[in-house]
Amino acid sequence: MYLRLIWGKRFVKNILHNDLFPMEQLGNKPVSQGTFKALLKTLSSDLIRFICENATIFNNDARVCYDRIIPGFSQLCCQSLGLPQKAAEFMLKFLLSAEYHVTTAYGTSAEYFSNLNQAIYGVLQGSGSAPAIWLAVSIILIRHYKSKFASEGISNPTRTDFITNLLDAFVNDTDLYHMVPEPTITTKELVKRMQQRAQTWEKALFATGGKLKFK
Repeated sequence: MYLRLIWGKRFVKNILHNDLFPMEQLGNKPVSQGTFKALLKTLSSDLIRFICENATIFNNDARVCYDRIIPGFSQLCCQSLGLPQKAAEFMLKFLLSAEYHVTTAYGTSAEYFSNLNQAIYGVLQGSGSAPAIWLAVSIILIRHYKSKFASEGISNPTRTDFITNLLDAFVNDTDLYHMVPEPTITTKELVKRMQQRAQTWEKALFATGGKLKFK
């Protein structure tokens, strides 16, 4: 209950109140739905097709994101967004001393594992704090990526306005966009540029403990 109250409610409300929620992250936001991201992706693809602009899109998924977060790094992200230091310290101490049992229809296991015995990444899959903590990590990831490619985007159909659209995310599912107004660019060069952007995202994700899911 404490984890859900502090992180799931108060922390997320603080992010919204202080306008720290990036428009690119559509997950973990009140009233937001997965269909919003699907619609945005469809509209972006239609716009690219309508203005006949060269573009590449990299669809990726962060593998079991809640279970791979580095606890210390995640709490630094949370503190940078307004989480009190005492709450961050409590979370780290809790994760360190918690005993993990397995509960099934037959009961709860007598044996357990703990970070005291072997260091384990993650912030408790299924806990009330996990979505908010991943939100904090994703905000830092998005800021980092945008700082590398801030000048890119796509024009509207009448070429009178410019829309900065580098990526869309719903929790750990992310689409990276690269729109190129150069009509003579080759497919090979397009792929090369997207590879650079994908590697930038992957390296930042890896630094948080994350990993891309490859099928």
